[in-house]
Parts: sequence; structure tokens; C-alpha cells
Amino acid sequence: MVKEDNGTRSFRDYMKEVVGKVLRRMENGEVPVSGAFPRMIEFFQNPDEASRSAVGRFALSVYKMGSDIVTDTAMRFVEAAAYTPDGSYKSSRIVASGTNQEIVETLRSSEFPDELEDAYAQLLDIMESSD
Repeated sequence: MVKEDNGTRSFRDYMKEVVGKVLRRMENGEVPVSGAFPRMIEFFQNPDEASRSAVGRFALSVYKMGSDIVTDTAMRFVEAAAYTPDGSYKSSRIVASGTNQEIVETLRSSEFPDELEDAYAQLLDIMESSD
């Protein structure tokens, strides 16, 4: 995965920015402590020109699975996703789960950027191989 955007901002810079946006929205109460809520999602454009034909943008979202799948009303999931340039298809992976507090702690952890970058690289590989 090429990490530069015209030599000015790295992929990791964009990724950290989207993590910060999700974290702020969680801290501002957009994700309730329990119960259902609309999926919260933040996107960033793929800065790598060489792989843009496979992945146009990446996303990070927080959501609650349906009660028929997960009965714990406080359980939330964090998903990393890669979308085709036209947005018609995505590949995604759960990168964290837990209560709001656990997710906030995960997003703030020093390990999370490496884990998220690995997840995005895997999603990009999947998308490029299905191209």
C-alpha cells in the first residue's frame, strides 16, 4: 500500500483523522450507551493513485447489530471498510467491539492505528484481487 498523497499527507494521516472524527462523535454522545442507533460512519478518499481503480474510499463506522444476532443492547461494533470507486461494493471487517467506553479506549490506544492500517491493507488486497 503506497502511503503518500503527492508527498504531503500519508495514508496514516488520513486514517488518524477519520479515527479522530469517530472518537469525537462518540464522545459527543452520537452513540448511546445502550439500544439501537443509526450507523455512524466517516469516510476518507483513497490517497493512493495506483490503487484507486479498486478502492475509491475507506470508511470507519460504529454500529449495533440486530437483537436477533447480538442480544446485549450495550454491545457496539467498529467496522473498517473499503469501497469501490463508484460505491457499489464494499469489503469490510470488524476491527473492534465492546461497550462505548471500551471502544473509546480502543480508538485511543497506541496499538489501534497499526491494527487499523493492517485491516485496510487486507481489505485493499481483497478488493484488488476481485477487480
